[in-house]
Amino acid sequence: MGTSITAQHVGVSNVQLSSVDIRDAVRHDRLGLEPWNEDNLQPASYDVTLSPYYKVPRLDESVEPGIDIPIRIDGPAQHLWLDEHAQGGVIPLPQGSIVLVTILEHIRLPLNMACRVEGRSSVGRWFVTVHSTAGFGDPGYHGNLTLEIQNHGPFSLLLPVGMRIAQLSFHRLGTSTDKPYMGKYQGDRLPQHSLMHMERIP
Repeated sequence: MGTSITAQHVGVSNVQLSSVDIRDAVRHDRLGLEPWNEDNLQPASYDVTLSPYYKVPRLDESVEPGIDIPIRIDGPAQHLWLDEHAQGGVIPLPQGSIVLVTILEHIRLPLNMACRVEGRSSVGRWFVTVHSTAGFGDPGYHGNLTLEIQNHGPFSLLLPVGMRIAQLSFHRLGTSTDKPYMGKYQGDRLPQHSLMHMERIP
C-alpha cells in the first residue's frame, strides 16, 4: 500500500493571477508593487517601466581589437561594468549592444507567490530582448529587478526612461515555500552585475 497524503499537504495547483487578482493582492498588501499605476495593469500581467540607472560593459582599450581573452564566469565582475545614468531622458542601445538596467518598480513577493519577467510585443518587434535567462522572481524576493537588455535588430535605438519595457506575470503557489529567497540580489535598488563569485563551486 502506498503512503497516503493528507489534504492539508496538498495545495491548489499553480495559478497565474489575472488583473483582478493582481489588483486585489496589491490593495490588501499581499503583493508589493510600488509605484502602482492602474494603466499598467494588463489582463494577466503588469507592465514595468525603465529606470534611468544602467550598466554598460567596460571594454579594455589596452586589448588589441579582435583578440578574445576569456574571463572566468565565477570571478569578480565589478571591474567589467561601468555605472551610467540616463542623459536627456534616454538610454542608448546601439545595434548589437547590451545593458543591465533596473525597473522603476520595487516589488515584494510573498512566500506563496513567484513572478516571471516577460517581454512586450511592441518592444520585441524592435528585436529587443529584456532578459537572457534571469526571468524568474522567487517567493520572498524584494527589490528592483535588473533586466539584461539586448538589441538584436538592425537599428541603433534610444530607450526613453519611464517607458513600459517589460511585463511581470504572477503565479500563486500551491503552498507557501519553506525556503524563501535570501540570495545575493535581495534588496537591490540599482542594476547589479553577476555575483557568481560569491557562490560555492565544487
